[in-house]
Amino acid sequence: KDAWKYLTHADESFRSSGKKMASDIFSAMLSQAFDVEKKAAYEEQRAPDYADIVKSANDLMRVAMFAYTDLYNRNDKALYDQTAFGGLNDEDMAELIEGESKWDMDQRSDAAWEVQSEPAKAIAAKWLTEDKPYEKLINEMNSLAEAKKSGKITNKAAYDKLAAAEWMLINNDKMMIEDPEDPLNKMPNWGNRYWKSIIKAREELGIPKHISMRDLVQGDYAKMKQAATSRSYNEVQFKEQVLDPEQRKLCDSREKQLEEYTIFRESIAATKPTNDKKIDDLMGDKKRVKISVTSEDEKKKMKEAPKENNFIVDNSKTAKREMGINQK
Repeated sequence: KDAWKYLTHADESFRSSGKKMASDIFSAMLSQAFDVEKKAAYEEQRAPDYADIVKSANDLMRVAMFAYTDLYNRNDKALYDQTAFGGLNDEDMAELIEGESKWDMDQRSDAAWEVQSEPAKAIAAKWLTEDKPYEKLINEMNSLAEAKKSGKITNKAAYDKLAAAEWMLINNDKMMIEDPEDPLNKMPNWGNRYWKSIIKAREELGIPKHISMRDLVQGDYAKMKQAATSRSYNEVQFKEQVLDPEQRKLCDSREKQLEEYTIFRESIAATKPTNDKKIDDLMGDKKRVKISVTSEDEKKKMKEAPKENNFIVDNSKTAKREMGINQK
């Protein structure tokens, strides 16, 4: 609300401060959301969707403007356009992506694999507590393809189970045999029924027989790293998916927002008496007292406010190669 007062002030210096304040608010919100998205995307083995985050953040800011300002009553296209995405451009948004995360690692390194393989190792550890862990492995492999086809399991979850099965067999000498071409290393006993169950599951999921799950998973992460960390790459994404005029019509339409927000507000107003009754029921015999809060004299505040304002926002924010087919 304070930013809006400055944005709509007659004095240009106040309007400039309002723009800065609005962009700081949006930047702080985006920066935090990007950090959460980066972390979630790494855990889910997918590329972050920063463009969707920007659209969601803009929706949130528009809702706040509908509730606390008169933007939607003014029908002022210039002011509406000026406040879109907090006034940020593609470069501003891409800059907010920068910051330390798991994506910064060499995604094919042992250190990265320690992080990437944690879910698979947890699954393997759980299977090993079963009375017949290797029969459990076979049952899981047999049901994997069907679960994937029916949408009951994601690619990430399927990869984790395949990696867990591979880890269990690689770390059991009985499941491995000497490699005639490399006596210092052992290779999977492909004729073993446990390895066969993995091979069958891989084939049904379209995964090549002789690629290790480590190589497959780390290859995915390496491909997605640019989308997660590259400033120049994401500038293009924001330009094409968010700021492009045709795209903006879809995600930031004043007319559509006005209709949707009005309907939503009216639906809340319609249920308010019911909500009040629920509160009364919960309160029981306790007395509810309405409290009047004296509002501040905003005109006086505006007159006494400094002409130049600096708005500050705090934006601060090896291991063994266990699952490779070829072990040293």
